[in-house]
Amino acid sequence: MQGPSELGLSGTLEDWDRSGDLRNIDVPTLVIGATHDTMDPAHMRWMSEQLPKGRYLHCPDGSHLAQFGDPDHYFPGLIEFVRSLSPERRQEEGKPSPVGEGSPPQRTRPGPDTATRALL
Repeated sequence: MQGPSELGLSGTLEDWDRSGDLRNIDVPTLVIGATHDTMDPAHMRWMSEQLPKGRYLHCPDGSHLAQFGDPDHYFPGLIEFVRSLSPERRQEEGKPSPVGEGSPPQRTRPGPDTATRALL
């Protein structure tokens, strides 16, 4: 599909472009870029700007696995993004609840595990 290398496309995905569809993704989305990644951080920032509810997190010391190469930027940025989605935080900022004004969020699956709760 992609070809022999991510650095030189030659397969069936060579001319595939879905960038025009980014404006249709209407959920909070965090796009993460890193200085030493083969995915251009400027393009990652651009992608975040095309998303109606997009945010960009830059990891200046990271590469493709920024969670390992730049955890000091990656994890605080990720945690802040997740926290910003809580109904309480949205209410403090004067933003409507994603579920509806005054409605408690409806769980459709089990809540976060113990390790995840510790991060939040």
